[in-house]
Amino acid sequence: MCVILLLCLSILGVANGCQMAISKSTWDFNPNRDAMIPGIYTFEECEAECWSKAQTCKGFTHQNQGVLKVCFLFQELNNLQECSDCNSGTIATPIEGGCAGGDTLDQVDGYSLFDCITLCKNTQDCVASTWFNGSFFFPNQCFLFDSCFSTSPCEYCETGVLSCIDLPTQCKDYKILDSNRRNVNSEWQDFDSYGDKLGCVGTNSDWQGSSFYRFQSPAGIKIPEYYPQYGMCSTYVPGWVNGTHPTKIGIEKNVEIVFGTINGSNPPSIGITNCGDFYAYNLPDTSGCSRAYCGTFN
Repeated sequence: MCVILLLCLSILGVANGCQMAISKSTWDFNPNRDAMIPGIYTFEECEAECWSKAQTCKGFTHQNQGVLKVCFLFQELNNLQECSDCNSGTIATPIEGGCAGGDTLDQVDGYSLFDCITLCKNTQDCVASTWFNGSFFFPNQCFLFDSCFSTSPCEYCETGVLSCIDLPTQCKDYKILDSNRRNVNSEWQDFDSYGDKLGCVGTNSDWQGSSFYRFQSPAGIKIPEYYPQYGMCSTYVPGWVNGTHPTKIGIEKNVEIVFGTINGSNPPSIGITNCGDFYAYNLPDTSGCSRAYCGTFN
């Protein structure tokens, strides 16, 4: 049977890299195809409206601007873009029958399709789950799959496939910078200077070499767009962005990264991708052991 999946989403997305919710983002609205419903007061109510039309609704946006509270339902998800005071999400796609053809990642107990989808969201590489609700052989069992390109008829099973928001790879595959030492308010002490270059005595504990990175607390949430001053970020030469972060979702912007004052010679550039809820930075090893990328919450 065809099942509507009542799946509660977090604004932070899901654990296995399939992002199903995003803040301050929406898609192109086509009034001839999509729907606008006023008077929807919460993200969860808007999500429920999309669930009720699961055969055509691929995603939804809840916009909350003072007295204006609107739910937008999208049949197609095109041109992800910024919006103010809005949150968007996708729902799991309902399909008929049970998944076939993919590898089974796990078989676990579950007493509803909701249980199975929740388990899938938190299982690495899981994209679909089939729940057997009345089978003699598999009563109340969840089968988690890494793919679901085909299905087979099933009288006592229900299936849902995760619907991911299409973002660049670096928004899903990145390393974390979360050392409190690299925050702009952390000053070096006792002549210890930390840096972001492998092989140095004072390499920051969260630095893993050239890669894509995301800043998280207590380091901050982004690289500052101003000079943090000498000795801050627990390093002699703090690194900052001489420019602005990208505003368009999913687009990588090349910006100048400066270590020390703006008068430094030949400053390198880095790539910054706006991932909606955070920025992904393409960061190389620094040229010196006492240079580090700073983090800020502002």
